[in-house]
Amino acid sequence: MGLNTYLDRLRNPDGPLCQEALPQIAGLLPEQSGELELAWQALLRNLAVALSDCLESGQQRSSAIADLGALAAVRLKKVGVDFSIIIKFTYRFREIFQTTATAGITLPETVLDAQSAFLDSFERHLASEWLHLETHKYHKKLREANRYILLEKRRYYTIFNRMAEPAFLIDEHMAIVDSNRAFKDFFGLPGKEHIGKLCYQVIGDEVCAACALEKFLAAQTSFSGIEAVVPVLGKMRTVLFSGTFLGDINNEYFGGLIIIQDITEKKENERALQEGEEHYRTLIENVPDVTWRADRDGRLIFVSPNVQRVCGYTAEEMTELWKDGRFRSIHADDEDLVKNEFGLFFASHLPCGNFLRDLLRQEATVKDDENVVDGRKKFDVKYRFQKKNGSWIWLHDRASKIHLKNEHWYTDGVFSDITELKKAEQELALHHFRLAELVDERTSDLRMANNNLKYEIKIRKQAEKDLRALAAKLEYSNQELEEFAHVASHDLKEPLMLVLAFGDRLLRKCSDRLDNKGCEYIKRIIKAANQMRQLVDDLLALSRISSEARELEEVDMNELVHEVIQGLEERIRLARGRVEVSSLGTLDGDRSQLHRLFQNIIANALKYRQESLEPFISIERCSLESDYCEIRVEDNGIGFNPEMEEHIFKPLTRLHRRGKYEGTGMGLATCQKIVVRHGGHISAKSSPGEGSVFIIRLPKKIDNY
Repeated sequence: MGLNTYLDRLRNPDGPLCQEALPQIAGLLPEQSGELELAWQALLRNLAVALSDCLESGQQRSSAIADLGALAAVRLKKVGVDFSIIIKFTYRFREIFQTTATAGITLPETVLDAQSAFLDSFERHLASEWLHLETHKYHKKLREANRYILLEKRRYYTIFNRMAEPAFLIDEHMAIVDSNRAFKDFFGLPGKEHIGKLCYQVIGDEVCAACALEKFLAAQTSFSGIEAVVPVLGKMRTVLFSGTFLGDINNEYFGGLIIIQDITEKKENERALQEGEEHYRTLIENVPDVTWRADRDGRLIFVSPNVQRVCGYTAEEMTELWKDGRFRSIHADDEDLVKNEFGLFFASHLPCGNFLRDLLRQEATVKDDENVVDGRKKFDVKYRFQKKNGSWIWLHDRASKIHLKNEHWYTDGVFSDITELKKAEQELALHHFRLAELVDERTSDLRMANNNLKYEIKIRKQAEKDLRALAAKLEYSNQELEEFAHVASHDLKEPLMLVLAFGDRLLRKCSDRLDNKGCEYIKRIIKAANQMRQLVDDLLALSRISSEARELEEVDMNELVHEVIQGLEERIRLARGRVEVSSLGTLDGDRSQLHRLFQNIIANALKYRQESLEPFISIERCSLESDYCEIRVEDNGIGFNPEMEEHIFKPLTRLHRRGKYEGTGMGLATCQKIVVRHGGHISAKSSPGEGSVFIIRLPKKIDNY
């Protein structure tokens, strides 16, 4: 054990040096001096570290020692330590470093000498800085005193002429010998005409009698606070007169100084304040909350009379009940909470509570406490209180600020009865618990339903997968059917053309060699072939709706329908029909297919007309709230049985015998395929002899086609 061990002891803040030295320091301090004890403890630790650095380096760093001494002097001066205490503590520090710190260690004389030199230097710098601070303080006070004396001389030299209150000088005969500007302005006196006049001639006999100026001059004394009412510029003003005997003025006469203080507004304010206090008292007595005032120990100074309505005690009984602290009659389970909250509230607002405010500010930041504002805690607590009749109620007690009066700290607050609110909260908590149980039950049901739904989704996904596969097969089959219909139509047209050609040639060249029955057979063959050709053309057109689709475009429906009507103009004229078209707007679609759609429907209306009526066809558009529009084509034709509404759109469907109405039964099937291709729907409504209505619903805009 040697120098290194000694240096380790000095540098260890929790080692034996500090553990043994700190109780010795605490023993020299008065009670309740926590801040002072912390200052000395910090000084001892800093001194030990600085001494260890000095001994280790073997050099006396005078600047570092000077800084340490200056810092110690400033800090100890700040906490109010007397210099005699500083001498006592530095002596004790020297003993600690020479005995306690070196216990069981043998140090070389050079180290002991260096240590003594270090401590001597520290004490010199500490004393020097302390003396500098004291000298600076006294010099500052001396300068302030000199400045104050100079200012007082100037102030008293000009006080009379510059004072705000009206003032005047009188001689022993009660004549005014001088006055200040405020006096002349107050009474509205021009120039110096009032100088030399007797006092009562200026301010009135009654005032002079009330002031007893002659008596006070004769007694050579002073007076103050004499209240009087004086006429000023046609109005009565309430003033206070104060005067003092001045003795011999300018070695010519005895006189006195009279000062007038206008208290008219003060009197009015006092009257208004008194009325306000009465109103405040009335308000306090009638508001639901109970107002109170208490000191820092909780002693009740004041409580509003409505406390009897809340607690059952009168204000006097309540004050007596809480004369030793405001914590009696509080439920035992809540008493500690109320005491702690009230103590923290006061401590955080007192001027010396900076350390506590810092802690509260940090805690409030972590906990997001709304009752702590800038480190100052609000008193906001709810507790149970026993009323005078023995029953228990819940009170909500609040206070936010403290104030100093007559060297004592007080706070004002309010408390209110929240018993019903607490009952409601308890009931709400019970309902909340029940609700939580119901939620758990519902959650379990939902979890089970969710599992079932997952299983159902899995099944539906498989079904969708199967459906997509089936749709793909169906699409492939439809494509094959369309290709077959297309090829078959082409293949059928060629032999039909040959039948028609040879039948026509046979009829023209060989009719003279055939009898009438033979010619009739050939005509029937030609007619059947024509019908077969028409059917093939219709089948071919039906198959081309998907295979020969064009790009979509915006179609003006009025323009398109008028083109259809022009194409059927001759048929309409021969049937003496009429077509009426309203505004149809525009749609996205294949113009040629939409043309065929309306051409087929209008042609059907002309074909299936009633013999006794002229054909009338109405085409109008109905707007829907969705993205679809509805076009209705209505006629006055022969109609059809409502049972056939779903069958008329099937290919090769005919509602009448072939001889009466020509056609192949493919027109409406073609219409339905065109509408479906456009993403729409077509339907029909009719009754025999009542005409028909074809309802076409088409999307207004088609994004994907």
